[in-house]
Amino acid sequence: MSEPNFLRFMRPEQYAKTRNLNIYTLRYWLRCRLLPHMKVGRMILIDPFKADKALEKFEVEEVSK
Repeated sequence: MSEPNFLRFMRPEQYAKTRNLNIYTLRYWLRCRLLPHMKVGRMILIDPFKADKALEKFEVEEVSK
């Protein structure tokens, strides 16, 4: 198994800012375990690749008339 590259992890504030999300919404999703994350002590780290993939399952297709 390969070692994780810790440089790619983001704090919740960074992830919310880069994805144009409200930080309170992101924290709610983390509490509900909708996004994969890692907790080291009191610090929460998000792998942006895994989090984006997890959010893809909630994407809704546009309905054309």
